[in-house]
Amino acid sequence: MTSLTLAMKHLDTLLANSINAHIDSHILLSEIQGGSIISKFKSILRKVDDEDLRNLNIKRILGKFLVDAKHKILSETNQLQKIKTDKDISNIISLVENLKKEFEIYNSLNSRPISHKNLLKILQEISNSLSVLELDDTVTIESKEKKTPFNRNFILTDEDIESILTAKSETKRTTLQLKVKKPDYLGKSKWVCKSRYGQMEIKIMDNPWLKDFQNTKEVLLPGDSIRAIIETSVQYDHQGNELNITHYLIEVLEIIRGHPEIQMQLPY
Repeated sequence: MTSLTLAMKHLDTLLANSINAHIDSHILLSEIQGGSIISKFKSILRKVDDEDLRNLNIKRILGKFLVDAKHKILSETNQLQKIKTDKDISNIISLVENLKKEFEIYNSLNSRPISHKNLLKILQEISNSLSVLELDDTVTIESKEKKTPFNRNFILTDEDIESILTAKSETKRTTLQLKVKKPDYLGKSKWVCKSRYGQMEIKIMDNPWLKDFQNTKEVLLPGDSIRAIIETSVQYDHQGNELNITHYLIEVLEIIRGHPEIQMQLPY
């Protein structure tokens, strides 16, 4: 219940911010009933500009928009077992944008489309919160006019989200000298290193060298650097923005020893 409440709060905030980035939405939870759990949610809109209040009853309109938009989004996921492509999430966002036009708030208050990535993350939150339910359990969201069930079979993984958002990727290799800041002595976690490009998190793919290092056959002392072949993979979304950057250490070429500090002797 807590996870689902947080997910719906995040969805409310995402929808409100798509109307205006300064609108702050809060959810109040009250009248929780046991047995079949029934809870009442109330959206509170804050930081709405006074000028907007004079032009139209924006709080009433936005409140109705937030309710209807949630119903539309959940209804669309009821038709899907999985979101497979960017077109699927774009269709859901189009439903929300069309709803703004119906409420005549499409060009008001600096409205903008909701983020593909943020909506996918929230849908994943909803999916995860429902995964703990028993076979016969059901969850619905109800308003005065509508009742929409949540699709328990709807699944969205991290891999799904990355695949949906990625339009293209580029890979390049270069030789870098890295100052080791944080190695992993036991497993295969990313190392934190410093390079001429700044701090980098790097996954070590040179498994023979990594095994020797973790078995103390290769020694790295504080201040030492690694000269290595680094592969960088960059993913871009459908708008051409950088989505994710991943660094891999392909081969260790040499260890460059640092200069140990010379401890000055205290005078007698």
